[in-house]
Amino acid sequence: SQALKTTSSELVPQKGPMPDSHERRQLAVKQRDKGLLSPGDPAYDEKLSELWGGPPPKWYDDLVARLAAEHDYPRRAQGKLALVTGGSGGIGFYLVKALARLGFHVLVPARPGMEVDAHAAAEAANRVAAPGAHVSVPKVLLDLSSFGSVRSFSEAMLETLPCIDLLCLNAGRGGGADDAREKTEDGHEAIMQVNALSHFLLACELFPLLRKSPAGRIASQSSGARYQAKLMKVTDLNGTDHANFSAWDQYCLSKAANVLFTIALNDRLAAAGIDNVIATASDPGLTSTGVNIQHDLVKSLGIADKLEDTNKLHDVAGHHAADGSMSLTMASVDPHAGRDAFYVAGRATEMTKAVYKLDPQKQPEAMRASDPLCEQSWPRSARESFWQQAAEMTKADWTACLAPAPKL
Repeated sequence: SQALKTTSSELVPQKGPMPDSHERRQLAVKQRDKGLLSPGDPAYDEKLSELWGGPPPKWYDDLVARLAAEHDYPRRAQGKLALVTGGSGGIGFYLVKALARLGFHVLVPARPGMEVDAHAAAEAANRVAAPGAHVSVPKVLLDLSSFGSVRSFSEAMLETLPCIDLLCLNAGRGGGADDAREKTEDGHEAIMQVNALSHFLLACELFPLLRKSPAGRIASQSSGARYQAKLMKVTDLNGTDHANFSAWDQYCLSKAANVLFTIALNDRLAAAGIDNVIATASDPGLTSTGVNIQHDLVKSLGIADKLEDTNKLHDVAGHHAADGSMSLTMASVDPHAGRDAFYVAGRATEMTKAVYKLDPQKQPEAMRASDPLCEQSWPRSARESFWQQAAEMTKADWTACLAPAPKL
């Protein structure tokens, strides 16, 4: 992103074993910051697998068809507007296409330097959109590594849109265990700002539009990495303990933060008596995209002695980005979703296991013990710490957003 003072396009090769080569990781950074595969390419599905490994899409089309048949889409989405961050490639692109096929109008904000991909994604989604649905790219750019950009973008949306029915907070970037700490122009750690803090601010800035919807929803993309987040680090979202800094830890903490935001926001919506907006979240499972190469995932997970690189991990256990998008699709459109509803996607041999609604308390004990969805493991104090720090760093005025609506 252009707002980064130190960019990982200047990644320095690290000492010790690095299953994902320096060249492969540079390629993943190029995909993130400049684009590599065009979502407008008819062979985009296949080229993703060729580049990052993993299988072809398996369940994606079936899920979209099932949602249409069981829940009266696209009629149910007629006239509804969704906004998706990170919609110009990977999981976000398939989410945009699914929403368009289900009848939503969709906005796909472009990042600086990624305008061509955003327009290509919109054009590709429009080719499969339901009659009457339309996908477009706002004129104002959105750079999540700049709070100023988030505010400028939001101001433009407030001036031009009557309401937003669905806000999908999908965009994210990765980081490996040995990567250096990067700062944004705002002075904050880059992974946390892009993945969590700027989404916290964006949701606040756009909340007046969501509140105008008869059934507004904020759907956040978390990850299985949330299980590896370290509770002790939640009081330092900025990762200022340089002696113990790990970009992989920051990524895991940012994914836990997406869950903490969802639960803390729902707490506040309920307390404020706002019953026409809910927040949900999702876990895409091990999805075969360049983000995992940004992580140097095999090394960061400590399994470099078992698998040669992350592409091989994708081949063995991953699924395609199309199938990875199914959980956020469900978090966005399932009419039965309530507050804190959480959906998971994963490589599977049947649809019911390929995407499902998670009951956090029915997980195995070891998973409950580390899941931020479980309050006995990540108590209220953890999400309140996140909220307080995020509000202080972003200056987001959620108090004003949640105030009673003026009586006419």
